[in-house]
Amino acid sequence: MSETSDPATASLKAEDRRLLALVDAALDRARAAAGTHLVCQSGCTPCCFGPFAITQLDAWRLREGLRALAETEPERAAAVRGRAAAAVARQAPAFGAGRAGIFATEAEEERFYETFASDPCPALDPDSGACTVYASRPVACRTYGPPVRMGGDDLPPCPLCFKGAAREEIEAARQTIDTGHVEDPLTDRVEHETGRRGMTTIAFAIACGPPADGDETTPPSTAAASAAGAPPPRFKPTGHRVVQSSPLPRPPCPTQSPRPRIVGAATPTTGRSTPACSVRTTASSSSTDRFSR
Repeated sequence: MSETSDPATASLKAEDRRLLALVDAALDRARAAAGTHLVCQSGCTPCCFGPFAITQLDAWRLREGLRALAETEPERAAAVRGRAAAAVARQAPAFGAGRAGIFATEAEEERFYETFASDPCPALDPDSGACTVYASRPVACRTYGPPVRMGGDDLPPCPLCFKGAAREEIEAARQTIDTGHVEDPLTDRVEHETGRRGMTTIAFAIACGPPADGDETTPPSTAAASAAGAPPPRFKPTGHRVVQSSPLPRPPCPTQSPRPRIVGAATPTTGRSTPACSVRTTASSSSTDRFSR
């Protein structure tokens, strides 16, 4: 599927908007129930460090959002792509041969997150501390902050929220997000139409996406997995409910002061013609440290 303005893409965008409307409605209820216990705001960035798993639907949405950004703010879009390419160059060796950017197991994703916990998300603007593609962010990012119930699991709030709150207050604010009946078929569709299968990360989704002209080919590792009858596994893309330590200064949360520059954040590389993945290869939680962004 070419990720451009064609009928198939328009249909997928419409269904994705339906999914995001369901997610956002549940989060609106969660924010209202949380009240002042929820301190998330633009510029509060601890949850933007450490690469976590996202679905191919999330990956497709990110690329579409970045494509739209490039039409209005090409320099900002190029900066995001540069940071993604730099992250991929650092992180690709952590994957097995022939499947850079695709997790073989959930345990591998956890080890990957721990290894690169101090790496900022390439979509994080190093000057403002805001998400550059906020409207197109993954579902895991949208649901991080308040306590939620997803897929039968009770996921804890961000450690910066609900400080000093009693367990009863947290449970009273918990909202159920039940969107699998919409999200799962859409993810299946994206995997089928793009030829990209399995859980990836934001950096790999951006840096290893199709070229600007929309030319689409089947990644070699995906073709091999399909031929072998063993597609990469799909697991719950809910991020990590833990604020990892990082050597990079971050703005306080919450804050009303100007956002300081995130010194040392990944910046676009120079002299690199293609990212490490240019060959287009793809291939029940605890309450404190598993998937829930």
